Amino acid sequence: MTRLKPKTCNFTCLTLHSKNKRPSVVVNQAAAPSVVTTSSGARLRLDNLGPQPGSRKKGKRKGRGISAGQGNSCGFGMRGQKSRSGPGVRKGFEGGQMPLYRRIPKLRGIAGGTLFFIYILLFKLIVCEILENLVN
Repeated sequence: MTRLKPKTCNFTCLTLHSKNKRPSVVVNQAAAPSVVTTSSGARLRLDNLGPQPGSRKKGKRKGRGISAGQGNSCGFGMRGQKSRSGPGVRKGFEGGQMPLYRRIPKLRGIAGGTLFFIYILLFKLIVCEILENLVN
């Protein structure tokens, strides 16, 4: 197993997190042995896979007071429906204007058309095939 720094890794890498919090990197999955273990002896499993250190950034914690940077109105503005708590507007709502999905013309032949289906039982097809083979 090769230990690489995250900057020098040019391949798709997997990081293994073990109990001692020292990640080891598996560079090539095809060249790795069938049972991959880390330096601490932890096996490569779904529960110990994780992203590279420093690759994931925590999101902003909104609404934690004015001094936190995103307090007070939390970046949603002062007034309006989208600044209030609770559900917002439904999909396709345009503030009372006729929505686009109702403005566009209807296509002919799609709505209200009847489709015809012919049901054929499978055993009838098999019987027809057997009869054809007997005649031929």
